[in-house]
Amino acid sequence: MDYKQLQIDVEKHVNDYFNTHQDSRLVYHNLQHTKDVVKATHQIANHYQLSDEDFFIVSAAAWFHDTGYFEDAMHHEVKGAELANKYLESLGVDEETRVKISGAILSTKIPQQPTNQLENILCDADLFHLGSEDFRKRGKLMHKEAELIYGKDISKNEWRIKDIQFLESQHYHTDYVKLLLDDQKQKNIDKIKNKLSAQKERVIFDEKPTALTTPAVLVQEKKKKDKKDKDDRPDKGIETMFRITSANNQRLSDMADNKAHILITVNSIMLSLIVSLLLKTLGSHENLIIPTFILLMVSLTCVVVSILSTRPSIPSGIFTPEDMD
Repeated sequence: MDYKQLQIDVEKHVNDYFNTHQDSRLVYHNLQHTKDVVKATHQIANHYQLSDEDFFIVSAAAWFHDTGYFEDAMHHEVKGAELANKYLESLGVDEETRVKISGAILSTKIPQQPTNQLENILCDADLFHLGSEDFRKRGKLMHKEAELIYGKDISKNEWRIKDIQFLESQHYHTDYVKLLLDDQKQKNIDKIKNKLSAQKERVIFDEKPTALTTPAVLVQEKKKKDKKDKDDRPDKGIETMFRITSANNQRLSDMADNKAHILITVNSIMLSLIVSLLLKTLGSHENLIIPTFILLMVSLTCVVVSILSTRPSIPSGIFTPEDMD
């Protein structure tokens, strides 16, 4: 029997089945979930190096295990096994193989009760996500789907409690998956418990203020409100603007003073050199008289202007005692 071709046929048939059967309530048990279970099944089966026949059995069971949701969500395992048996019979698969595939599908019913290695593999693959890091994301989809199927709202805390109960009661069946996922599954349990505890503490904390609405509390709240109103007054923003403007002006003034100081220093040095070196040689070098005079006047003018620029600006005017107050 060509098991590889059978796997291809089964995969195509189930993909077509999901594409032609739509149920808006099934936000979790959809084609993507089936593909994830098939992928996990292949991972576990490859680890145990199954024969071609056994590999086909668990693979076909993984593809069909949730197809029954479209006919009866409450008993989808039975419906899935019936759909698988009917289709595989049309492909000429022998009865013994079909029985094994149906048994594997039925073993995924919660609580899981697998009886052989192939059923162990499929059961672990079906709940592979319980020990994965994206458990929270998938849990939200399960939560939404449960509300849609049962037609009632389920609170987050109620769902978390059910999650904890289910995770603690569920155990993987293959040694490979136990080693691979048990640690992460326990982390997921701890995260849910922490969220549940935090929510309970928040509820207790939120209930306290109603019991403590005393005159003292009202006075405290009034003080906080008065302080907030004081902080929000417009003149505070105006004061801040003036402080910033004053600081900017001070920095600009410091920059101008530094530049004036540099000009005074450089030109003072130049004047000293002109007086000490050039003036006594002008008698023998008459061609330097005019350039020396120009340089002398420029340097002297720079020094005078630089000194004048550092003088503070004093506004003129007459102030009355009322203005000073």
